[in-house]
Amino acid sequence: ATLNTGVALTAVRVAPDQYQFTWTDAAYQLQQAPTVTGAWNTIPGGVSGFTLTIPGAGNGFFRLIRP
Repeated sequence: ATLNTGVALTAVRVAPDQYQFTWTDAAYQLQQAPTVTGAWNTIPGGVSGFTLTIPGAGNGFFRLIRP
C-alpha cells in the first residue's frame, strides 16, 4: 500500500551509522521514537537536510509533523 500525503521523507545513509533526512516542506519537523507507538520526540535542529547518527544496534522510528 502507498500513502501519499504530499510531503516526501527520504533517509539516505551518508556514512557508517549516519543518515541524512530530507523532505519537501519546511513547515514540517522531524520526530523520533524508540517504538512505532511513541513516545515521540522532536529532534532539535531537525530541518530538511539534517544528518543524524543512529547506532547500528539501535531501533528508531521517524515521522514528520506539522506543528
